[in-house]
Parts: sequence; C-alpha cells; structure tokens
Amino acid sequence: MGLICRIYAAEFKAFKNGGSDVNVKIFFVAAAMAGVVGSAQADVYRCTAADGKTVYQQSPCTSGSQKAVDDSNARAKQRAEVEKREADARDAEMEAKRDVEVGRKMEQLRACLREKSCSSYTYVSLLEGQNVGFVNETLGKPESVQMVGGRSTDYFTVPTSDGRKRARLQVVYKGLVIDRVNAY
Repeated sequence: MGLICRIYAAEFKAFKNGGSDVNVKIFFVAAAMAGVVGSAQADVYRCTAADGKTVYQQSPCTSGSQKAVDDSNARAKQRAEVEKREADARDAEMEAKRDVEVGRKMEQLRACLREKSCSSYTYVSLLEGQNVGFVNETLGKPESVQMVGGRSTDYFTVPTSDGRKRARLQVVYKGLVIDRVNAY
C-alpha cells in the first residue's frame, strides 16, 4: 500500500514539476515491477538533469541534484519485521512440537504406572529434563522431599518390570526443572 501511495505522489510531483509523461510512465512501470518482484527491490532516485527534466532511476545521479525516493531504511525495517515474524512462527512451531513430545512422554509414563511394564531405566529417561508440573501431574505427590544445598529432591516408588516389583526414584531439581533422576 505504501508503494502505491509513493507512486501516485511521485506521479503528481512529476507533473507539477514539469516532468514528461514518458518519464512518469516509465517510473510507474518500474515501480510496479519492483513491487511484484519483492526480492529485487532497489533504491529509486529522482534526478534533475541540467536542462531541468526529472528522471527516475535505480542508480544514484551522475550529475545535477538527486533525492532518494525509496528509503532503504524502511525496507530494512520491513525485512527485520518479517524476520521477527518468521522467527516467532518457528518458535511457536518448536513449542508446539515440544508440547506434543511432552504429552507423548506423559502418556507413556502413565502407561508404565498403570500396566507395570517399564524398567527403571525407562522411568529415568522419561523424566530427565522435565519440569515440576510434569512430575506432579504424572507421578503425583512425592513420598518424601529433601532440601539439600538449595536443591529440592523428591522420592517416588514406582512399579517396574526389570526383576523387582518396585523401584525408588530420586528426582533432583535445579530450579523448576529436573537436574537428574536416579533409580534404586
């Protein structure tokens, strides 16, 4: 929309300043092509020749006075905005994938508890790197809690399939995220 406004403004100024009809048409076609081919944008310069005629071109004027019609700073700002939107979209996509993975691990952990079909190692691998909410939602309230050196440690007893009926899990947190899990 901004490009169209600039085209009409340039067309009006060219007629007002005595520019020829051909120059305005050339500028209009060049500007329309630049709008269609977004990646091929370049600066547009309005040059005033020695005889007073106004010419629009992509390279800086060789003689006479010049004025940049299309500001490259505005394009840089637009590119930055597009890049930010793309980065935000990538972040949202990664967050959605992470949520799917967390949901998959949560369901697998619930199945381990329900069916008593997982080894101690499976519990450790499913819990590592998760947050407190994940643990509380899947394992419930810990049997005991210890605070050592500013770190919280929760203990859970879980059913296993690796030769013993139960294993004791030691879940050590660093902040709100699990730092390590040990199975005894």
